[in-house]
Amino acid sequence: MQRLMLFFTAFFLSISLLAQNTIKLTGKVLNERNEPVPGATILIEGSGKGIPADIEGRFSLSLEAGKKYTIIISAVSYESKSISEVIVGEGADNVLDVVLQFSKKNDMGNIVVTSTSRRQENTNALLSFQKNNTALSSGLAADSHRFRSPNEKIC
Repeated sequence: MQRLMLFFTAFFLSISLLAQNTIKLTGKVLNERNEPVPGATILIEGSGKGIPADIEGRFSLSLEAGKKYTIIISAVSYESKSISEVIVGEGADNVLDVVLQFSKKNDMGNIVVTSTSRRQENTNALLSFQKNNTALSSGLAADSHRFRSPNEKIC
């Protein structure tokens, strides 16, 4: 029984010592217009660990003190940015604000969208579909569009 108690004491002591060596690195991801970039991905290179920025572009990472990290920040429509030799420590600022630039590769050129088929149903079929559907749905029947003459009055 004493061995088991000694084991648990040593185990919890080692966990508490490891937890004391981690320090939070906080920051914010912004774009060139000083707007937050929600959902930007913040990755720690080599560890496979990463987190997304919140809706205001803020993030928080727990890192080991005194160790050098390379942080990679990326987001859709933005150029990725790599920041090397990031070190967190006691009494340091431990804040990393990043400005991402819009990607110049987003020019989609001339894109043509074509449809191969579409569903055209009358009003009764649409109402029946909505009535029998378990999910919330909406639609516009093909026969609901009726052209009015310029002289026709709407009552």
